[in-house]
Amino acid sequence: MTYIPGLGKGGAERALIEAVRVRADRRGGGLGRILMGRTIERARARGCALVQLTGNKRREDAHRFCGGLGFAPSHDGFKLALQRPAPVDGAGHAPRSSLTGRHSASRSTTSRQARCACCGW
Repeated sequence: MTYIPGLGKGGAERALIEAVRVRADRRGGGLGRILMGRTIERARARGCALVQLTGNKRREDAHRFCGGLGFAPSHDGFKLALQRPAPVDGAGHAPRSSLTGRHSASRSTTSRQARCACCGW
């Protein structure tokens, strides 16, 4: 769950729930209902004015499940996948040829290889 500051509803915060899945062999036993109920209660306790749920348009069974929880279809969304270089270590360092932002490239005087300006990597 992600909490998002809102522009609507007087600036009230909203909770975004996405990528919820229950393993196929565990469906129908109430696990999803318990999980969603607890998640909604956390959003309510935090003071969120709205819980927003994303789902795959092709998952009609999931749509029925969400409708049974009180969710109503409201918007169509769009997404744009952005390409990012994969980190090469646990510190999130990208390949040196593509360093930007926090890990921006700088030239070392002792080496002609680009180094991270924040940590020297």
